[in-house]
Amino acid sequence: MEQFQKEKEELDKGRRECKRKLAECQKKLKELEVAEAAGGKGELEKLQAEAQQLRNEEKSWENKLEELKKKEKNMPWNVDTLSKDGFSKVGLGEPPLVPPLPSPRR
Repeated sequence: MEQFQKEKEELDKGRRECKRKLAECQKKLKELEVAEAAGGKGELEKLQAEAQQLRNEEKSWENKLEELKKKEKNMPWNVDTLSKDGFSKVGLGEPPLVPPLPSPRR
């Protein structure tokens, strides 16, 4: 179970890093498109190729995440960690704990 959690955290970390890189690349791409008049056509194409590669990498991370979810769904449940005591004591067949009433004396 710990190995699965570690794998899940690692996958999530890689996915977030990829999204961060993609956002950074798109930001640079927009800045370069605005300043395209300066003649940075080669760099623009390079950034577009990098953005495409990062999108493909992001899809790969998404596929890995889906595989991990399927793997998690097929794993047997550890019922010891799922169950919780609702009551500390079962009171079947026991008389209620009511103090006896004093009998009236004649």
